[in-house]
Amino acid sequence: LNKRTRHEYVWEHFGMMDNEDYYNAVLRKLDAFEMNQLLIGRDVLLLHESSSAPLNTRVLDCYIQEYLV
Repeated sequence: LNKRTRHEYVWEHFGMMDNEDYYNAVLRKLDAFEMNQLLIGRDVLLLHESSSAPLNTRVLDCYIQEYLV
């Protein structure tokens, strides 16, 4: 919840994107968001990582500043 704007976000962190089963589950979850009128970038904030691409904490900080402060 952004206390200033009162907009609620779903924040998803997908942490095992190099796992095929996990990746396929992520795609199903993204479809479910869209089927429920939750748009990525408007209502759903996404972060992701894999064993070869760790979480970028600078991006995390940007999301916090842009959407939650």
